[in-house]
Amino acid sequence: MSHGGSGALRAARERSGAKAAGLQAIVAYYPWCPRQAAPLATDVLILIGEADDWTPAQRCLDLLQQYEKIEGRRPVVKVYPQATHAFEVRASDRLDFGHPEKFHPAAAADSFASTRQFLDQRLRH
Repeated sequence: MSHGGSGALRAARERSGAKAAGLQAIVAYYPWCPRQAAPLATDVLILIGEADDWTPAQRCLDLLQQYEKIEGRRPVVKVYPQATHAFEVRASDRLDFGHPEKFHPAAAADSFASTRQFLDQRLRH
C-alpha cells in the first residue's frame, strides 16, 4: 500500500530479480506509478482510487498504456470511482499531509475480493 505498493511495482520488474526470488504475483494498492514502463517478471494488479490526489490514478493508466508497446506481461489496473488514498482503511475521514483519506466501503470490499481472486488464480496449485 502506498510506499509499499510503489516498492512492489519496482520488485515486479524483470531486472529486479523477481524471477529468481520466485515472485508469482504482486498486488499494489495506490502506488506511485512510474512514468516509464519496464518488462515485468511477474503478474501485477494495481488498485487505486480515482480521487486519490497523492498517488494519482492517471499515472497508473498512463503506465498501463505504455505496456501496449512492450511484449510480455501487462499490469492490470483497477480504478475505483470517488475513492481516495487509503480507501480501504476503516477510519474517520482525515487529512494526511494535506491529502484527503476517506474510507470507501464498496471500493474496500471489491479490492479485497479482487486481491483474493487475483492471488488465488496465480498461487493455488
